[in-house]
Amino acid sequence: MRTQQPTSPPPPSRSAPRRPLLVALALALALLLTGSLGAFLATRGSDDTSARSAPPPTGAPITTAPTTSLDERAEVVARLREILKIRDEAYRTRNPDLLQSIYTSDCPCLKGDRDLIKELLKKELVWTPSETTIQVKSIERANEQLWVITAILIAGPFQVQRESGQTIRAVPQQSDLSRYVLARPASTEPLLLGRVSFIRRVK
Repeated sequence: MRTQQPTSPPPPSRSAPRRPLLVALALALALLLTGSLGAFLATRGSDDTSARSAPPPTGAPITTAPTTSLDERAEVVARLREILKIRDEAYRTRNPDLLQSIYTSDCPCLKGDRDLIKELLKKELVWTPSETTIQVKSIERANEQLWVITAILIAGPFQVQRESGQTIRAVPQQSDLSRYVLARPASTEPLLLGRVSFIRRVK
């Protein structure tokens, strides 16, 4: 007669990881505007660590990062700041067409931001002016088409209001340390944001 082997206890559950601040703000708006699980799922992919960035060029893998000049690094950082500024403007003006110029076609943030701007218009809500800034910690050039920036993103405070001016929700300033992957689809095109990966919340 076989003796039944004791079963191992299930591993302890892990708390859900914190979401990148770009996505946290979008998620807060999504839950506020729709109050449904569908809105949550619409933005969930934005910080998925398996999300695809723009595909790098084919060929043998690069073992060492190419050397870069200070001018190149400054240009990449300036482009990330410009991307965040355009994203803020897209929300303030509720113009989803602006997003096309800052995201790669497969960046999860593109669909999430479009959906949320659509909800702002549908619910007749506005996002009061706010400024998103970054403090760059490191910048690396992966290859001719990909750059990786690690930076603290500082966003808010801002308010969600009705078109009449009534405040629905006030969102305090928050800061996250995140990693941003910028891709250049072609040598003549500007860098686009392809992926955002959260690292930790900054107090």
